[in-house]
Amino acid sequence: MRDLSGAQESIPDLVPGGRVNGRVAFKWKSGRQANTGGQGYRAAADEGPAPIRIAEVQSQKSTNESYGGGAMVELTGLQSTQDLNGRIGIIRDFDPSTTRYTVELIEEDGSTRNVLVRQANIDLLCPPEESQDLPKEAQAQASPAQKPQAKQTTKSEPVRAAPVAEEPSQTAASLASELANAVESCNLFQVQALLRDRADPNGRSRADVPLLMEAASATRGSGHLDLLALLLGWRADPETLLNRERRHKGTRAAFSSEAVALCQIFQKKDAESDEERAVLSTLEPGALAQARRQLKLPGPFAMGGTSPASCLQAQHDGLEVHCEEMEATSAHRLWLYSLDRLRPVLLMRPSGCQPTALMVFLHGLFQSAQMLECMVRDLSSSLPHVLFVMPTAPTRDAWGVGPAWFDHTRSAKKAESLEACRTELLALLSSQGQEWGIPPERVVLAGFSMGGTVAAWTALQVPRCLAGLLLFGTEGLSFTGGWASPKTLCGSGSEWATGADGLQVLQCHGREDTLCPLGFATTCTDELRKLGCSVRSLAFRGVGHALSFDMLEEAKLWLQQRIP
Repeated sequence: MRDLSGAQESIPDLVPGGRVNGRVAFKWKSGRQANTGGQGYRAAADEGPAPIRIAEVQSQKSTNESYGGGAMVELTGLQSTQDLNGRIGIIRDFDPSTTRYTVELIEEDGSTRNVLVRQANIDLLCPPEESQDLPKEAQAQASPAQKPQAKQTTKSEPVRAAPVAEEPSQTAASLASELANAVESCNLFQVQALLRDRADPNGRSRADVPLLMEAASATRGSGHLDLLALLLGWRADPETLLNRERRHKGTRAAFSSEAVALCQIFQKKDAESDEERAVLSTLEPGALAQARRQLKLPGPFAMGGTSPASCLQAQHDGLEVHCEEMEATSAHRLWLYSLDRLRPVLLMRPSGCQPTALMVFLHGLFQSAQMLECMVRDLSSSLPHVLFVMPTAPTRDAWGVGPAWFDHTRSAKKAESLEACRTELLALLSSQGQEWGIPPERVVLAGFSMGGTVAAWTALQVPRCLAGLLLFGTEGLSFTGGWASPKTLCGSGSEWATGADGLQVLQCHGREDTLCPLGFATTCTDELRKLGCSVRSLAFRGVGHALSFDMLEEAKLWLQQRIP
């Protein structure tokens, strides 16, 4: 038995002022450093004895903090235009003469409009993806210490260990090493997470080969371009590969024609020919979403997609379904089903027995079923009797076009799309349960980030309590003043949360998660317990908005207990 002491800590006990609303108390670390002699949020969390009061947090705003173009923000505290409070938009410009930010809002009909807003009326939700989008005037105000230094590791460090001051170069080296490992192992989920945490896409592999060429070599023969697309989508230099290809001109090509074509598309930032568009169409939905954002392709794009239950049923109905059998594990066979390429479903079925339990895992924003493959392969090693199903979210236009379980940019549409996904998920549980004779008491719902919100929303409203709910890096459902407050649900929680009473929940969250800070996880834990759930909430040091080795080990042990 592993010694778990010190490997993690309860989320409510860990976060200072853990019972305050996370939206108020815990913000992105890009510029919101407290005036404590240079000590930032991470240091305050490590020391942790003194609770943070909301008034104190609000007074800690620095007059010199700045936000970059492309950052997602929420408008708050407006007096003359109170109807804009709570609206979410994207920063497009900064005017130093008026100290106003231009914020782009998306209207219900899909149109956009710009509003000028003071910094005091902005709450940062997500940082800009590209530092060069930061307005020059704002760049001049921001010091290097104000920029986020998010760290991502594959194996989390003990939470109780004494904090170690780490030089930026060491952090960069750690990210570079982990990204090289993720590229070599074709772990799409980890590659995306590390790039999001500012790992250098122009780094080198352990064999001292540029990562772009390492990824392109891995795609040769199989046509699998997703690794390459993720690196290019996070600004890897396509010339690295194209220059090598030119030097081999007239001899045997160094890379596949698809890899070269993809680099050419990113070099000129356009896909003009049918051949180039065909190359993009082969990408899995998550990598394609990142490519669209970087290339700024104008569309129109196909939206929606076939629901996961209908996709799996289509073959039984005699419809033409793309079904690709993938490399098997020691205990499972894997298939990737796709009816319209927008919403593939990854299915892992026990190879030596009839499945006796079911786990459905939901990915995060702009991810897909394929991105979860490496992680679920790891989880499945100790659960040979479990059927794993990983669906892909509908394609939406939500701050970029790609897989999204609900629209997080239009407040009025969030509850509607969330409820639609719950209906789809219930249909999937029903169809798979009936096909294999698996009762609800043998079903676990799991979700990462946005997928965790859908998993929680669904698990709370099933007629019979499920075997468990597994949450990674998610705010889940924040009923206390949050957007998911069940305004359309009448009565107390016991009247609508029919699946909450006694529901076993494991909630794992990264200490360094700045995209979904610990405060959100704290609020989620509190609300789930109020509804009657039994929640074990754990926080892991050295983990950002991703999964770690220790998280997966905890999940394995928990799953073995819930669905033995």
